[in-house]
Amino acid sequence: MMPRNDRLLLFAGAAVVLAERLLTMKLRFTSPIEASFGRALLGFNPFLHQPPPPCYPLYIGLGKFVNFFVHDSLVSLLLLTIAASIATFLLLAQRYPLIAALIIALIPPATHARPDALAIAFVAAALYTWRDNAVLFGIFAAAAIGCVPQCIVGVALLLLAATMFPATVDRRPAAARAWLAFAVTLIVEFMQTMQNINLRRMPAFVRANMDLRHTFDPIAAWAVPLIVLAALTYHLRLGKIRDLPRDSDVQRGSEH
Repeated sequence: MMPRNDRLLLFAGAAVVLAERLLTMKLRFTSPIEASFGRALLGFNPFLHQPPPPCYPLYIGLGKFVNFFVHDSLVSLLLLTIAASIATFLLLAQRYPLIAALIIALIPPATHARPDALAIAFVAAALYTWRDNAVLFGIFAAAAIGCVPQCIVGVALLLLAATMFPATVDRRPAAARAWLAFAVTLIVEFMQTMQNINLRRMPAFVRANMDLRHTFDPIAAWAVPLIVLAALTYHLRLGKIRDLPRDSDVQRGSEH
């Protein structure tokens, strides 16, 4: 069980994140792009930019789930931002310095009804499960892409780390499980998008949305690679991966 002082620090940090989110939140859509996310909760149609390309399927799916109970698309998306920010802090604070976890949790502005906070939360979950559960690691990594597909560069770094430093001593099966869980989750996430667009219309959809810079420039696209690089640097510099296998001799030695 976590020491009492540590639990108090986690509670205090979560309270700070919650207070910041509530105090800076604006109960209105701040841009047409955010409004399109709200409309997507009522009718998913990528061709009408509901949501804008490249579709953000998991973000919209979770938003629809919350909206089923809340019945307000803006409030539903803002609640996702708040919950994701708190989850990011709680997950990272158990693996990394508290101040770093707090800064990362507060990166996406609370005033924005956008998927950045949720993508970062799933990256935090992947980092949390990295050394403990290869399947969950793969699922969370894919979930980050399902929220913000543009953060694929940072997720690729994460998967590369999983291949080099898997969750268990038995390296190859662990890496294979992570990749398999990642691939299956990714297919499931984008299944509705592919069905909605239809393969016959896919070339036209791709041509119409080749330049995503005019659609959405998510914070997670640059934040996720920086978070992953910082996490890897922290682990390697402080020797946090010292118990992971480096070669076959270490693996054989660990059996004795």
